[in-house]
Amino acid sequence: MAFERLHATVTALGWRCLSGTWAGYNERYEFECEKGHRFARNAMALLYRGEQARCEACEADEIEARWLNAIASRSGELLNGPFRGLSERYRLRCADGHEWETTGELIRRGKWCPECGRVKSAQCNTLADGLERLQVIARQHGGQCLAAEYTRSCDRYPFECSKGHRWRASGQMVVHGHWCPQCAGIARRLTLETMQAVARERGGLCLSAEYHGAHVKLTWQCHRGHVWQSSAANVKNKGRWCPNCAFLEMTKDPKKRLKWDFEGKG
Repeated sequence: MAFERLHATVTALGWRCLSGTWAGYNERYEFECEKGHRFARNAMALLYRGEQARCEACEADEIEARWLNAIASRSGELLNGPFRGLSERYRLRCADGHEWETTGELIRRGKWCPECGRVKSAQCNTLADGLERLQVIARQHGGQCLAAEYTRSCDRYPFECSKGHRWRASGQMVVHGHWCPQCAGIARRLTLETMQAVARERGGLCLSAEYHGAHVKLTWQCHRGHVWQSSAANVKNKGRWCPNCAFLEMTKDPKKRLKWDFEGKG
């Protein structure tokens, strides 16, 4: 039976089904993960894409742990905790005592104290060991600086990352924490893969080929074939899904259902 399959699917994820009866494939059921977080999920999405499912609360806990570890690894201090999400602003203090405000997302990307960055940039611009400093920074990233001589921090130098990508960047940019632009593009593709995983979790597809931020609309398709546009923030963070399916759930009028089901398919 479908309900038994649903139980087996979530058990493999380490979850427990709290709902006592089967109400259909398109209904939402209550679950509890192994850490005690409770949430509701659509049965069809779990039965057909269950291996991609994740507890959003557990995922949020992992993001918080990695973020706090990034601060601790630089001997920094969070002055206005607790962690409230990557989009929020925080006040931080670095190991040298500089204080500044930034977003959680910038810290996740590896950005750090702007004052320390300015000091390093000035040193790199005036000291004779500027090339050596760029070489040290490149090695810290697992790559190398390919330049044979150093002129000024605002000049561009060739670099190679640990993946073998090559590009040119100013010494200032590298000192301020910027690194391989191609690897950064891969990170954006991984964000698109996250949206594709969210769609699969609900039995649908993310049809967009590029991701340009949480508030830019993407094209989606549900398990019934309806196609619409919505931002990643609406789908992932607010839990919204197919508007045509939502209308179908609300109306029992056969003519209206046929109209919306047909118009939704594109």
